[in-house]
Parts: sequence; structure tokens; C-alpha cells
Amino acid sequence: ERSIVTAWLNSRQRLAGQPKLENTPELAGSPGEAQDLFAGLTKVDSAPQDYTLIGVALGVIGAGCILAGLNWRIGQLAAGIYWGGMICVFLGALLAMVGLVIRMMARGAKRTEEGNLA
Repeated sequence: ERSIVTAWLNSRQRLAGQPKLENTPELAGSPGEAQDLFAGLTKVDSAPQDYTLIGVALGVIGAGCILAGLNWRIGQLAAGIYWGGMICVFLGALLAMVGLVIRMMARGAKRTEEGNLA
């Protein structure tokens, strides 16, 4: 959430300053100075998302919904909880696999940067 709000504020700040720079370009100075002015706005200090952990948590929530739906056995609510749980388990497994692929690709990129496999 924080990174989304930060990105939105950065874009609003850029949009607010753009008309002033268009009307009086001498305020910006050289293009390099303008680039340096906006360079610090795009840096967001936040941890990367761990899709594997999110997928596992979604799967656990889905498994709980499946068990609750099976225990109630009768009614639209029980059926909705059961099928919602099935969807959560499916999406959780899919997201966990995507997270594992991302983790393996990042590990391979780090090895290449270090020069071990290059």
C-alpha cells in the first residue's frame, strides 16, 4: 500500500510542476539538472513481494473454507464457502508456483551478476 501511495504522490508532484516548466523552461536549467531533480522521486524503499508466501497463505485460507463448507453440508452458504475455498486453493497454488519461479529466476540473475555462470 505504501509504495502505491508513494508512486501516486510522485506522479502528482511531477504533474504539478510540469506546467511551470513548460511555461518557463529556464527554471529547469539543463536537461541533466531536470533529470536529477526528478530522479529521487522514483525511488521507493519497500521490500519486494513474496508471492510464494502469499500463495501459501491463500491456499491455507482456501483449505479452511473447504473444510467449513464440507462441515455445514447443506445450503447455498455452505456451497459458496466450499467453491470459494476451491478457487482460493487453486489461485494460491498458482501464485505459489509463480513465486517459486520468480525466486529461481532472481537467484539465477544474481549468479550471473556475480560472474559465476557468465
